[in-house]
Amino acid sequence: KISMWNTAAPSLLAAALFVSGVSARECGTAITKECKSSYDIRYNNQVSTNLTTHSPAWEAISGYYSGILYNYHPTDYLSVEVTPDKRYKYPTEVYLNVTVSGTRVYRHVFMFRNGADPANPDDTRVGLLRVGQQVQCDSVGIATWEKDGIAKNLRTICSTDNSLDKETLEEDSKGYPISDSAVKFDEIFRPSNNANAELVTLSTTYKCVSSECESISVIEEQFEENQRVSFQIADLERIDEGNFTSVVNGAPEDYIAPETDSVWLPMTASCLNVDRCYTERDICAQGDPSDYCRENHRPVFVERYQEEDGEVRTGVIIAFTLSAVIFVVGVLLVVYAFLRNKQAHRYRYFFAIRMLDVMQTDKHLDEFTADDLNREYSYLQTMLRGEINQE
Repeated sequence: KISMWNTAAPSLLAAALFVSGVSARECGTAITKECKSSYDIRYNNQVSTNLTTHSPAWEAISGYYSGILYNYHPTDYLSVEVTPDKRYKYPTEVYLNVTVSGTRVYRHVFMFRNGADPANPDDTRVGLLRVGQQVQCDSVGIATWEKDGIAKNLRTICSTDNSLDKETLEEDSKGYPISDSAVKFDEIFRPSNNANAELVTLSTTYKCVSSECESISVIEEQFEENQRVSFQIADLERIDEGNFTSVVNGAPEDYIAPETDSVWLPMTASCLNVDRCYTERDICAQGDPSDYCRENHRPVFVERYQEEDGEVRTGVIIAFTLSAVIFVVGVLLVVYAFLRNKQAHRYRYFFAIRMLDVMQTDKHLDEFTADDLNREYSYLQTMLRGEINQE
C-alpha cells in the first residue's frame, strides 16, 4: 500500500532542511540579507579601531610642547592679578607630551610652579601646585569598538594626588575630536567615589594654532556640577623630543619637593608615576580593542560587533516555501492519479471475476475471448434493461 504522506514527507523535510541550512550561510549572498558590515563600520573587520584612522586631529596634536599656563577668573574670564608687576596667579611652566599610538592616546605632563598668591593661606597645602614644586601627571585614553575616533578616558594620575585610589570615571568621560585640528578631553567623576559628592568635570582642550600645528592653545577647566570653578589658558610651542628631555632633566633643584620627588627622562615605565601606572592588563580590561589585548590578555578581552550568520531574505523563504508546497501538491496529485487508476483496474478485475461466477460456462478467465465477453455483456444488458456501461 502506498501512503501519500510517506511520499510527500521527505520532500517537505528536504525543503525545511534546505531553508535552515541557508540561514547558516555567509551573509550578503543572492539569497541572504546584506552583511551588517556593509552599512555599519563597527562590524567591518577591514576598518581599523585606531584613533588616527577616524580623525586627523589625533595626529595633529601629537608631539612635545612647552609653555606657560596662566589662571583666569572662572566666570568673567579676566586674568587674575595678584602682584604689582601684573603677574598672573599660578603661572606654571608646562611640558606636555601627547602620544597617539594605535588605539591609545597617552598624555604626560610636567608642571613647574614659579608663582603663587601670598595672600592665600591654602596655597601651600598638599594637593596644590606650590612655589618650587614639580608635579607630573599621566593620562590614558583608549579607542572603543564604536570606531568613531573617540577615546574612553581613564582617570588621570598626578604625583600630588592625596589618595592612591583611582576614581571611577562616568560613562561620558572621553577624549574626542571637535575639529580636524582640535581634541577635547573630559574626565567626570565623584571625588573619592563618594556617591553623595557632586560631580566634578576636568576638561582640557588642545587646539592647533596654525595649519602645521607648530603651537597649540590649551584650555583647562574644572566644573563642580554645572558651575565652572577653575579656568586656565596656555599657548604651548612645539619642541623636539631632545629639547623636551633636556629641559625637564635640567629643571632647577628649586622645583623638587620631597613629596613629589624628581622624575628623569627618558621614561622607564609606561607612566611618570611609576608606582601607580595602569598595567597593560588594566587597560585591556577597560575595553581596549587592540590586537595586542586580543593576543596577550584574552581573559579580560571582550570583542564586540561580530558579524552573524547570513539571514535568509524574506522573499527567498517565501519562494522556497511556495516551491516546496507546489512540489508536494504535484507529488500528491500524481500519487492520487496512480492510485485511482490502480483502483479502477482492481474494480474491473473483481467485476470480471464476479461475472464468471454467475455465468453458465466452464471456461477460465484466461480462456475468455472478446466474442464470449460481448455475448455475456449483451445478455446482462438485456437483463438490466440497458442500465450498464461497458467501460
